[in-house]
Amino acid sequence: MTTHNPDFEPGGKHWGKRAPIELHPGVEQLPVSHTHKPKGLRIVEECEATGEPYFVVRAKDMLGLMVVIEYARLLEIYRPGAFDMAEGIANARNSFVKWMDENPTAVHLPD
Repeated sequence: MTTHNPDFEPGGKHWGKRAPIELHPGVEQLPVSHTHKPKGLRIVEECEATGEPYFVVRAKDMLGLMVVIEYARLLEIYRPGAFDMAEGIANARNSFVKWMDENPTAVHLPD
């Protein structure tokens, strides 16, 4: 059983640090730019083009926040050095919480 690791939370010793990313040979890292499509949209487009299944989690789904939190817990177990991913998931969690607080009447169990 794995316990909570505060190193991944804001103020933790790994918070905001970037883990080295190993790319496949011949693949280059693209620069991050606000002019590019959001990563989530690029993933959906790629899945649609290739037929790969995907699953979307929305903040209005009352269970969505639990999915994000559980994903973060599993990432901590299986990829403990993935600081960029952990930070992205923490940002998603915070965005979900903020949106849910600001839109309480829109949050409900899935139909």
